[in-house]
Amino acid sequence: VTLLENHLRLEVFIAKAEFVLKSPFALYLQDQNGKPQFSFRWDHGSQAIETDLAEINEYDRDALLYTLRLFLQESEANTSVRKISQMIESLSISEENKVKWRDGRRQLKDFLECVPSPTPSDCPPSKYELIITMLYGYGMHVDTEKYLQIRAWRANPINWGHAKTGFLQAIRGYLTRLNNLHEIASLIQAEIPDKNRLPI
Repeated sequence: VTLLENHLRLEVFIAKAEFVLKSPFALYLQDQNGKPQFSFRWDHGSQAIETDLAEINEYDRDALLYTLRLFLQESEANTSVRKISQMIESLSISEENKVKWRDGRRQLKDFLECVPSPTPSDCPPSKYELIITMLYGYGMHVDTEKYLQIRAWRANPINWGHAKTGFLQAIRGYLTRLNNLHEIASLIQAEIPDKNRLPI
């Protein structure tokens, strides 16, 4: 891998992160105070849970989720956070920015390893697993096991309400931490000498 190729990977990461962070669905999840634009209600009498999602455009949702997988999936060799982290360690940049990136990545990793809240009774053990289950079982419908898990949750209104709300909160928290990595990546990109950047 050449220096120029590494710089290209960084540019792609920054561009894709910016696309996700400015997408209509990402903006939908926050209001001006940074709070999620959805509410959660439990009707004890009917044992039903409702998640208020107002007007969600499925195309906007899918555009964000399909791009988000570029950072989550290890198979995405050029854009996953783990692969980008390895590449950043190889760059001749300041140790200060490398430390910032390591801290940002650790914060993201710690967040994804937390148990989601609220959770279905048979929820995956981490926010990462919940995101992946919803992504490939509900959004993309490409994984049979995860699709069957989604069907099981949808059969129980309480579990489905927990799954949807936990998923949206996990996505919102992920985006906050991705934004931090995006800002650090931009600082690292600014360290790259002009002569080593790709022509526009």
